Amino acid sequence: MKHIRPSSAFQNTTAKMSDRSGIQYFSRDIMPGMSATFFSIKSDAPTEIVVDNDCEYVHFSYIIKGKCQVNMPRCQTICEKQNLHAGFAPGERFTFKCSEQYESMELLVSPSLLQNLAGDGYHVLLRDIQNGFFVWSKPSLPNLRIAAGSLYNRLISSPGKIILSQASALEYLGQYLDCSETMTSEKIIGQRLYRKLSHARDLLLADMCKPPTIAELSKQVGLNQLKLKKGFKEQFGQSIYAYFQKERMAMAYTLLRKHNVTETATLVGYSNISHFSSAFQKQYSILPSAIHRGVY
Repeated sequence: MKHIRPSSAFQNTTAKMSDRSGIQYFSRDIMPGMSATFFSIKSDAPTEIVVDNDCEYVHFSYIIKGKCQVNMPRCQTICEKQNLHAGFAPGERFTFKCSEQYESMELLVSPSLLQNLAGDGYHVLLRDIQNGFFVWSKPSLPNLRIAAGSLYNRLISSPGKIILSQASALEYLGQYLDCSETMTSEKIIGQRLYRKLSHARDLLLADMCKPPTIAELSKQVGLNQLKLKKGFKEQFGQSIYAYFQKERMAMAYTLLRKHNVTETATLVGYSNISHFSSAFQKQYSILPSAIHRGVY
């Protein structure tokens, strides 16, 4: 079992650490009161880590690969791929059990800097920080995943370009804060309902060309339609259709880098190219052809 103290890992301008057990992480300062970290595990078996959280920062984590279970004296939460996991737990000791292949990235922000950046627009988050403890876990939305990918690329490929790293970090934080107002605590949504809603999301996104109807989803996950629709919106911040459409357009955005507009439209289930272009422009305020040409 490994032990970590965040302050010893994350206070240098650029810190890199690794050991023979396959644990690696590095940290880079973005600005005073803000740093970004990348953490990975490659192992033959699940790894359990004990963290003594002596770092009074708010953690905004994004799970890139694998999953983990976090056990704290006050709560327990499970984080899966593309999940958000935010927390403020100074002075807490907790265990962190990760899958064999695991990667995550997080932004650490001091409460004072967060207050200056966020102002009064994010009262739920700021209230929980003032209370001295919170833990949130929630699947991410497409715009945040794009921001997370941008920040990760900046940290890896352009560490010396401070302004670009700051811009990517602020975009990531902004998207995270927007999600935070609709986040639901694991203490409020039970694990059983959480799993059913997560399963509904996975079924919804399994085939972009032929998504299931709400009636089909309801039957497959064992929730009545009213509870499914209400729970889905509470958990993911959007209606079932709106969430599917955002995911669909996010996939199209990625596909356009390698495929033309017609091919991309077909791959995400559109038979009418004009309808696809209109939906894409509504989502991103740009035409899909501009993405394909590399204008953006």
